[in-house]
Amino acid sequence: MSNRKNLYKIVISLGMLFFLSQYFVAQEPPKAYLEAQKRFCRPLTYKDKESGIILYVETNGRHISAINKDGEVIWLRNPFEDANLKAYRVDYPQITYLGAAQKWMIDSMIVEDPVNSKHTFVEIDFNSSQFGVINLTNGKFTFMGQD
Repeated sequence: MSNRKNLYKIVISLGMLFFLSQYFVAQEPPKAYLEAQKRFCRPLTYKDKESGIILYVETNGRHISAINKDGEVIWLRNPFEDANLKAYRVDYPQITYLGAAQKWMIDSMIVEDPVNSKHTFVEIDFNSSQFGVINLTNGKFTFMGQD
């Protein structure tokens, strides 16, 4: 009977040891993921259908410029710094998405900033899960949250 108890204790101990070793390994992000975050550098573009304005995100993933139909730069901004955002989840957050603002974003702009809400807005998402909208006319970025 004592052999059975000892075997039971050994099996339980080994199981706990295996569980704990896998638990701590699973919490560390894969090196490939971390390297991809550092290497992210691709330009993004978005064209507003109504105005014809093109938004261009530079390869550093931070600077965004608006270019009108005549090819003139209307404005150049760094929305992350303009909004005084702090790094979150990644050391160097970069813009990963540009697109038409979602309805709830526009609705909240109408409530928060009625004067500014008359303009067209474009959604901006960062690889840090931070997001907001940028005013197509003047480049003013409004931070809306982070996941």
